[in-house]
Amino acid sequence: MRKMHWLMAAVAALFVSASAWANAPLEAIFGEIKSASADKNQFVLMEPSGKERLFTLVDGGKVHRDGRDSKLGDLKEGDHVVVLYVSINKGVFAVDVTHRHDKLGLAMKGTLQKTQGSNQFVLNSGGKDLLFTMVDNGIVKTDTKANDSLGNIKAGSEVVVHYIKQADGGLYAACVDSSKTRKE
Repeated sequence: MRKMHWLMAAVAALFVSASAWANAPLEAIFGEIKSASADKNQFVLMEPSGKERLFTLVDGGKVHRDGRDSKLGDLKEGDHVVVLYVSINKGVFAVDVTHRHDKLGLAMKGTLQKTQGSNQFVLNSGGKDLLFTMVDNGIVKTDTKANDSLGNIKAGSEVVVHYIKQADGGLYAACVDSSKTRKE
């Protein structure tokens, strides 16, 4: 009977921990693969700031390379990736890792409509309003600062956004440039 209680408690803990990451808010970050260990299901990502972070790929997590499903072991040192992840108990757990051939992904010019909090904004481009989320350590360039905050860009400003688009349609900005020297 005592063994049955322990077994039930272990199963309950497993469901609680599995559902914890499934319901946690996803964050996104660009970076460069420093190393990958397929047997441990882990990889080290170097952020644009130079900080290194150890990620664990969750069970059922996805890795994409060259537009196809792939494996963690297919990622090589120096590969540029965007990682969707959750932070739980001081650990970072990757849900989706997408390889990019270029560092910043796509670029789009448009008009900043509004900011939402410190990491989201609406951009009007080609007559469409699009919601973007800044990646961790994303860069906001203005005429006064090389790394400013979104709140310092006024609504109506022309900007260039360097971003990636995830398979689910989410748009994640690595750089928002409102400076007069911006490049598409």
